[in-house]
This record gives sequence, structure tokens and C-alpha cells, in this order.
Amino acid sequence: MCKSLRALDRQHETQRAFSLASAELVDSMDLELDFNDRMDRVTPEDLQRVARETLSPRRAIFVQIRPKSAEAAGVIGTQSRTLPSGVTVVFKKDTSTEVVGVALYMHGSATNETKPGLAGLLEELLSEARTSVEPPEVTQSRLERCGAVLRCGGGGIAGIIPSLNATVYTFDELLQTLHDIAVKPRFDEEPFERVRRKVVDELKERSDDPEQQGSWRLWQVFYPKETSGAPAEVAKSLQACTSGDVKAYHAKVLASRPIVVAVSGNLSAQRVFDRVEQVFADVPRPEAAPPQAVKKPKDETIPPSRVRLETIETPRPYDTVWVGFKLPASSVLDIAPMTVWMNLLILADQSMCSVKVREFDPNFEKRIAGMNTLHFGGVLAWGFRVKSGVGEKVAAWLEEFVATIPDIEVPSDRAESARRLVLTAFLRRFQDKVNHSRTLAFMMSLTNDPGFFDRLRELYEKMPDLKRVARQYFSEAYIVLYKSTARPTGGSGK
Repeated sequence: MCKSLRALDRQHETQRAFSLASAELVDSMDLELDFNDRMDRVTPEDLQRVARETLSPRRAIFVQIRPKSAEAAGVIGTQSRTLPSGVTVVFKKDTSTEVVGVALYMHGSATNETKPGLAGLLEELLSEARTSVEPPEVTQSRLERCGAVLRCGGGGIAGIIPSLNATVYTFDELLQTLHDIAVKPRFDEEPFERVRRKVVDELKERSDDPEQQGSWRLWQVFYPKETSGAPAEVAKSLQACTSGDVKAYHAKVLASRPIVVAVSGNLSAQRVFDRVEQVFADVPRPEAAPPQAVKKPKDETIPPSRVRLETIETPRPYDTVWVGFKLPASSVLDIAPMTVWMNLLILADQSMCSVKVREFDPNFEKRIAGMNTLHFGGVLAWGFRVKSGVGEKVAAWLEEFVATIPDIEVPSDRAESARRLVLTAFLRRFQDKVNHSRTLAFMMSLTNDPGFFDRLRELYEKMPDLKRVARQYFSEAYIVLYKSTARPTGGSGK
């Protein structure tokens, strides 16, 4: 089985290249090329010997992590200001370290694309840091001088959020660099063509992979207006895309809604507001006003339980089953109870689903996709890869299982463990300045409410009514069965 998994993993060219490079770094390429032969020579005695040496209790290190409050971590209240240019600045002072994180939110997503896939392509181009107003070597030199790490994500669904982090001593240059990358890109032909080909190739590869397709399919079913389209359709669209298309779309993104600049670090609020106003003075003021804080009335009615099943044929030699839940957020504050139940469901998946699926296929592989929650809702999804011919049994059992979720009795100690786990993860965001600034930028773009995190933390510190949460948010499920058309071999299919 181990050899089969390695063979499957190395179907992708990038993974093969990475494995060869890693082997050369550790020993030589022969380590990778001869791996299967070496594995054939491994005996049970070899495994026992290595286990005794490496899994000895004297080698174990136990770490207990306890959550600290935001105040104890040096995090002080959030402040915000709207500049004359329309740019919204949100700042949270954090005295815990001398690291500063800056992030910028641009409203580029499937909802305002002029061609399918442009939001994701624009995100990839910005993340290269080679398309800024300066020549590539100048931008790279500035990033190195700041010691900055560039990240970019969210394109296609959430928006586009480039971000940088470095020390507070390089804040001015850091902010200017982020501005030049996000607001004044060049989109030269050479980097554009290279990035476009890479994105198209990745989309084509995903279009034939049930594990990549499943998560996208769930988003498309639940939120068709917020997704760009099937990977194959997006790849076809981007093949005909030009640098002029991306330039026009970038201009549309800047004009569609005010951008949000978020800063987290040990700086003064006045310095942050003044510097952002200077650097982003050239950003055109969009016609659209920033969103108001979300205050939708909660729908107290309990929607009827609904489970749908879709079967899609695949040439892969194994079946893949995905199950997803539509999480209809009546406001972004519903993230808190959703997340607690998400952790409970994943725990249930490990203790209940896995045990049952293992009865159908002892060698199944589980792939947790996790949850994404946005202003229009969210999706919780996980999937199983099983041998050919077993997927229908797994899908039938999942149909029965998900219908019983609202009636699951959760022991109080287990619920409290899930709540503490969620709270710890929430507070941990304050420790990473980039993640903190990215989340601030995104949530501010949705709510225009600088006190959002304080109110969200209060919700995480309370135990929600789990019965009602389960009935309210986990009533609609969708199961996708990717059924293999390959002839069964009698093996695990992996």
C-alpha cells in the first residue's frame, strides 16, 4: 500500500521534482530512485528495531498550550478611519513583539469578474511581486531589505488580500511596497504569460482529480453566483485571456469598492493613519460606499432537513465520496457557533464515520477539507477515497448519518473541548501579525465594524446552544460520489 501511495503521489511533475531534490539534499537521487527496491527489503524486524529507537518515551517531548487572553498577549483595541480617498484603515496595536503585519483587501472575486477566473489569475500575478510599478529586481530588493514575506490569497471567492510582514522599523518601506504591488502593477507580458500558463495547467490538472473537484463542486452547488465555474471551464477562459483583460479587471476592482488596509503591530495609531493616507493618496475614490455593519435579523425558523446525492463518473481507479454542509450565515458573527460545531463534526467524523467507512474499505483514505465561512455563508466538507465499487455503499450510509446530526447528543466535556480548541485557534491569530492583519482587512471589508473581533471573542467564550446550532446550520447536506468507471482490480484502488 505504501508503494501504491507513493506512485499516486508522484503522478504530478512538481511532486516528483520536489522528491528528487529532497533526496539529493539528504543523500543522493538514488535514495528516491531506488526507494521501492529498498522498501521490498524491509522486514518486520527492521520496523520493530526502528520503532524501539525512534518512538522511545525518552525521545518524546510533551507540550501543553494554554490560550492567553488578547489583553495578556499585548493586543489592544481596534481603531479604524476612512481616509479622503475612501480607503479604510483598521489598526490593532500589539506590543507583544516588534513584528508588524500589513494587509490590503481588494474586492476581486467571482461576483465581479469580466471573464471566469480573472480574480484567481490577478491574485497569482500580485503574489509574484514581479508585476509592480518598478522593475522586478527593484521590488525584490526592497522585499529583501525589509526582510518581508509576501502572501496573497482569497481570489475567486473571498477577494484578493496581498500581505507583508517585517519589523516595525521598516514599516514605512513595507507599506509603500505593498501599495506598489497591489495598486500599481505593470503586468508585463513575460510574467503574465508565465503565470497564466501555470494557472491554466493547474486548473487542467484539477479538472480530472475528484479530490480537487469535490470541494469546488460543493461550493458551486451551494453558492453558484460566488464561484467562477468548473476548473475546465475556467482554464478555457484563461487560455483566451490577455494582459489587457487583467489590466482592465484590476482597474474595475479598484473602482468597485473601497480598499481596506489593515495593520497589526507595536506602532502608534496616528503614525499608521498618517502614513497610509500619504502612501494611498493616489487611489481613486470608488463610487460604492463601504458596507455597513451586518445586522440582519436572525431567522428563528428551523429549515427542513435535506440531503441530496449526485453521482459523477471518473476514470480514476478508485471511488471518492464528498459530503458537504451549507452553512447559511445570517451575519458574520454566526462564524462562532458554526466553528464550534465544525470541530464537533470533525471529531464525530474521526470516531464515527471513519469506523463505519473502514468496514467497507479497511484501507480507505480520509481527506478533511475543513470549513470556509464568508459573508454570504460557508461550506464544511470532508471526503473519503475508497476502492472501486465501494463508494455507493459509503454514500448511502452517509445519507443516513448526516440526517441524524441534529439529533446527536454531545457530552458536555466533549463540547467544552471543542469550544476551547476553537478559542485557542482564534486567539492564536493574534500571534501571527500577517494572519491577524489579513483577517482584520477581510472582516472590516465585510462589516465596517472595528469592534467585530471583540464581540466575536465574547461569543467564543460562551457555549452555544448546540442542539439549535445543529438544526439551524447543518440541515442542508450535499453528497458527491465520484464513481470509478475503471475495471476493479480487487485491490484497494490506491
